[in-house]
Amino acid sequence: MTGLHEKEERENFSAPLIAHNNHSDGTVGADMLDTATIQVTTDSPASDDGSDTETAKTNSQPLFSKAQRRISFSIVLLSQILNQGSFNASLPALPAIREDFDTSITLTNTTAAMQLLMIALLSAVWGSYADGYGRRIVFTISNTVLVFGNLGSALAINIGMLIAFRLISSIGYAASSALGTGIIADVFDDNERGSKFSWYASLTLYAAACAPALGGVMTQHLGWRSIFWFIFASYVVLWLSIFFFLPETNPRVRKLPSIDSTKVTTEEEKSRKKVLNPFVSLKFLLLPNVVLPCLYLGLMGFTGYAANITFTWAYSEQYGFDSSMVGVFFLFGIIGITAGGILGGKLSDRIYSRRVQKANANNREVYPEMRLSQTWVIIGAFAMAASFVTFGWAIEKNLHYSVGLVCLALVQFGVMLETCLLSVYAVQSYPKHGSSVQACFQVVKYVLFFFGTLWATDLQNLLGAGVLYTVLSSILLITSPFVTYIQRNRERWRKAANSISW
Repeated sequence: MTGLHEKEERENFSAPLIAHNNHSDGTVGADMLDTATIQVTTDSPASDDGSDTETAKTNSQPLFSKAQRRISFSIVLLSQILNQGSFNASLPALPAIREDFDTSITLTNTTAAMQLLMIALLSAVWGSYADGYGRRIVFTISNTVLVFGNLGSALAINIGMLIAFRLISSIGYAASSALGTGIIADVFDDNERGSKFSWYASLTLYAAACAPALGGVMTQHLGWRSIFWFIFASYVVLWLSIFFFLPETNPRVRKLPSIDSTKVTTEEEKSRKKVLNPFVSLKFLLLPNVVLPCLYLGLMGFTGYAANITFTWAYSEQYGFDSSMVGVFFLFGIIGITAGGILGGKLSDRIYSRRVQKANANNREVYPEMRLSQTWVIIGAFAMAASFVTFGWAIEKNLHYSVGLVCLALVQFGVMLETCLLSVYAVQSYPKHGSSVQACFQVVKYVLFFFGTLWATDLQNLLGAGVLYTVLSSILLITSPFVTYIQRNRERWRKAANSISW
């Protein structure tokens, strides 16, 4: 791209720069076209002091306007808030659902667990089609399913019908889980992604923490069906927002300009034909730098979702609180979410920016593993492990209910910290396939979330809450050093990324 004038760049390109392009010849590589930014490098004339040194200069303009970025972020955020909020809002309603349909605790837990299972099974499908055919069309279809699924849940006349329609709703939930981070990766560049992912994750968890309070109050005063009527109405609004305001963000579908447009077009067409295999995104699970963070966050979620179920039944039956109070108690998690979200987002961007600056100063390669920090992952693991162990023994020994509330806040701190550090790295490692990578996260995580929700009561009855959460916490601590392995094998991951032709 050397020799292009600034005016020509403005006419032919509409994307900002990424500060680090490793192409030594100054060209724009086709591998950079699927990120939220396109890099253009120009050679400046000799300096005023007469030296022959040529200085690289970059020029940039946004691919998406500020309004488009805000709208896109707001829509995916609302989608994920409803996704997480719908599950958590139903937790305080579980005793009421059980009483209304006169069924067992395990079958009642299944109404919530099925949502997690379908997200696990279908995230890969939605992610593959979103990367191949566009985020917007997939989002529109999935939210249509959500509208009808929640309508059916509100009208359910027995436990079987409720499970069936929650299953249908979960088909749509799987898409919002897979698409959110992909859209964020499309519209924001590397220097912004960490903070945006932090806001995305933390606000989602805020909603997850607040939803039980709303669900508890609605269950007590309006009945458990009111929760699904509210969610139904919310998804109607979201569907209209997607249809009228969400731009297509997938670079393949937008047909971004390229240096070798013929080559890129041919490659993208081949890729889009291959994506007809709806499970193609699962091939990313063959890559250790994807599957290891997936498994770790999944194990973390297994323990967390089991704790949510334990919390709901213990505070309803053991401590004798009504559904409204149980919902309000979940709000204590906001303290940890706030601390972990602020710290995790700032750390992710600060660690990355500092290492990038140092690498550029020394003319060294910049790579995504610069965003990872083994130290902070272990700190987050210790915070979660200590909290889970204390929570488990507090329930088993029937300690004062306030102990569990403090543990809830500390658990959420660890969850947010780990999520911010690991999720951004994985998507940044494979920017062309953001939705597919996120889909892999969703598949692994939600399979484990499902079993954590479904088995929580049975495992607790078998082992006791104290032993159960001690064992799970020990596994979290033992497996946390996996980050060092990822960092030490970065060349292997780069070769894998460059060889992807799925």
